[in-house]
Amino acid sequence: MNSVRHGNNYLLSSLPPPAWKPRGGVNLLKIDSVFDEKRGALNGFGGMRELLRTLADFLKQSPDPTMETRTRRETIEQAVGAELAMFGVAIHGNYAAGWTRDDTCSLPLCEQLWLDPDRTELPERHDPQHPHWQELDREFNDAYERGDWADEVAGRFGRWVNQQLRNRSDKLIALGEAEMRHFARQAILDVAWPIPLQRRAKAGVA
Repeated sequence: MNSVRHGNNYLLSSLPPPAWKPRGGVNLLKIDSVFDEKRGALNGFGGMRELLRTLADFLKQSPDPTMETRTRRETIEQAVGAELAMFGVAIHGNYAAGWTRDDTCSLPLCEQLWLDPDRTELPERHDPQHPHWQELDREFNDAYERGDWADEVAGRFGRWVNQQLRNRSDKLIALGEAEMRHFARQAILDVAWPIPLQRRAKAGVA
């Protein structure tokens, strides 16, 4: 994205075109994470799989550390981060506010907050038969306001990208914490209030 503004958009010509809708629809209920290795939704979204393959193929060549190499790598990485943001936009547009209230939603809270931000605009539920619903809604709203969920998602994204690259080449097995934090900085999250667009991931297992 920044590289396009800086006049390097010609480098994007060989990358897959962006997509704003999930392929064939995405069911986010009954899965543990959108970053799940087998059932996660992100890898099959838009051009993500092709972008990761392009990045892995580029990195495993161990290109010389030239300005051209850096520009090419940054362009691909920014496209991967942008695809993450597009995924969020697509989910916001295809799911009604409050969909994470469904009993079959088992996503981590940070992913629920990222993908269902308009739930915070809904009135709290008051149901005598389900008194815990109101408390769940309050906890959801409070967690959204704190904003640290975005850093959690960024960290999950960084670890996920690392693992995807490792899966694609034995030459990339050594990717670790530094690379995870680097990829997490590409996590451009579509959020409803002004926290930084590019997140700094907390240290964690890479």
